[in-house]
Amino acid sequence: MVQGVVVFQGKINGVVTFTQLHRLGVQIDIDLDRLSPGFHGLHIHRTGDLRKGCESCCEHYDIYGNDHGDIDDENSHTGDLGNIEADENGEVHMQLFTKKFKVKDIIGRSLIVHEDEDDLGRGRNKSSKINGNSGSRLACAIIGIAE
Repeated sequence: MVQGVVVFQGKINGVVTFTQLHRLGVQIDIDLDRLSPGFHGLHIHRTGDLRKGCESCCEHYDIYGNDHGDIDDENSHTGDLGNIEADENGEVHMQLFTKKFKVKDIIGRSLIVHEDEDDLGRGRNKSSKINGNSGSRLACAIIGIAE
């Protein structure tokens, strides 16, 4: 079983694992804390370059040239994972599934948690189709190979 892992330490703590379920797709297990309550955009970004912090991670990972959208939208970015919701204690414990990529394709890229809710490309301005108006990059980490 191929598995990728992201470990957040700092403003946000926790672990996100990506598990390849053979031809069924990828299971994403999210266990984070220290977030503000509410929704936060979650995206895989094209690079894992952290030399300038989260700002050097470039744009959302996308292999087809699509617009921004939700995880299940047919024509969304490959790395669009939608929103996560932190409870009143700032904790997130949830699971997502996708068939948009394989785990081996995202190793070395970055995962970013954004400050605001992602409008999933349904906003009325140009940036909605680029980044979902999800605000600043709250935390980022490189997706590595899990033991």
